[in-house]
Amino acid sequence: MAQESISSLEPKALFGRFAKLVSIPRISGHEGAAAAWIMDFAKERSLPCRRDGAGNVIVKAPASRGREGAPGVILQAHMDMVPAAASGVSHDFLKNGIEAYAEDGWLKARGTSLGADDGLGVCTILAILDDKELRHGPVTAIFTVEEETTMKGALAITKDDLKDASCLINLDSEDSGYVFTGCAGSCDANLALPLEHVATPGCLTLRLSFTGFLGGHSGSDIALGRANAIKAAAQALLSVYADHEFFIVDLEGGRARNSIPSSCTATVNVPSESIENFKSALGDAAQRIASEYQDADPAIKVGISEEESSGNALSSECTAVLLDLINALPSNAMRFHDEARTLVETSCNLGCVKLGADEASLLLMPRSLTDAGLEGAMSSIASCASLAGADYEFKNRHDCWLSPADSPLVKSLSSAWQKVAGSPLVNAVIHAGLECARFHSICPKLQMASIGSTIKSPHSPMEQASAKDAAMVLKALGLALEALSE
Repeated sequence: MAQESISSLEPKALFGRFAKLVSIPRISGHEGAAAAWIMDFAKERSLPCRRDGAGNVIVKAPASRGREGAPGVILQAHMDMVPAAASGVSHDFLKNGIEAYAEDGWLKARGTSLGADDGLGVCTILAILDDKELRHGPVTAIFTVEEETTMKGALAITKDDLKDASCLINLDSEDSGYVFTGCAGSCDANLALPLEHVATPGCLTLRLSFTGFLGGHSGSDIALGRANAIKAAAQALLSVYADHEFFIVDLEGGRARNSIPSSCTATVNVPSESIENFKSALGDAAQRIASEYQDADPAIKVGISEEESSGNALSSECTAVLLDLINALPSNAMRFHDEARTLVETSCNLGCVKLGADEASLLLMPRSLTDAGLEGAMSSIASCASLAGADYEFKNRHDCWLSPADSPLVKSLSSAWQKVAGSPLVNAVIHAGLECARFHSICPKLQMASIGSTIKSPHSPMEQASAKDAAMVLKALGLALEALSE
């Protein structure tokens, strides 16, 4: 397979910028360098720009000559990305950019997530702003922060930021050929389980590594039947718990609550006289799990290695409670839509677990296309936490969003796509969060739609984006802006 530089792809107005953006560290909460890069772009072109208190960048582009009276359009994307590294890959996302390349028409990264979500959206907007041949009305470009975590950026956007436009186009979808007019609501679920430590004399320490899981986006990939590495680790350990005594020293897995965990490590103390039996039993349990997911997650591996002995560990009872809690928590597609049976209506993802000195922290993200569904998922989490004696809280709740599928904006986007791709856009709703939900809540009359190019396995080290689709989205967006300004 031939590999090439992303910056060599056409159109360079899009891919040259994307090659630069991926070199800038920009995980959620650390978008400053990316924001400065965008502001430099605007200042070099004498476009009014500002950075608000949340860190969002807002750029204004005047209408083309003769289109001054056209209604304003907002183009919106988020600057941050999800940090995910493959098993065995060490990458400092705070200091280092992404090593990206193009291969057979796909944009890829070496051992990490790519950040096409939503880097391609950002660079598509910049290419539009820099197109001197494009005829359009007034354009406001909004680049938000922390979309992947707290939605801080979207929450900081005000009615004043949206008042000069009649429609908003979000560039954060991941399926070309579709226009999304609805999305799931979600919230952050945080659990804290008190821990009890005891001395474990006569034990040897083992490190168990659960790797090779595909992981993925906890919204768009939740229905693919992939294994959750944290859940798999707990299930394997629980299956040997009744017959083989052990004590958990440490347990850690996942990087973000909205990403299906692709790895998990557990450190356990095992009585020295039963160490071989424990290894054999765990190996059998791991094989059963690998067999269960052999089609959806074919590369699961479990490694066992001896570590320097650790004298203290969780008590036997605490070990059992922790594993039972992880096993009981929902982390799957919980309900499908009554009419569109392939569309997930409600889901939950256990994204992170980490043990501290006094408590275990578990981070989840429930989602639903309905408020009732989200409440139901939250109730399930609360029940599991209560039974285990864990504290729980729900934060950063985000609304669902649904806009008319036959608005003038949607018709313009679909007509433009017809000219570029030969077929109209397919209208859909997405089982993931989009910032459109926030904008809709503060400005419900604003026409809104979300489009984007095809991205496979976002939020994971397997993330890859179609270069052809990205170029088509840019062209179609330009045609739609021209049509909207006529």
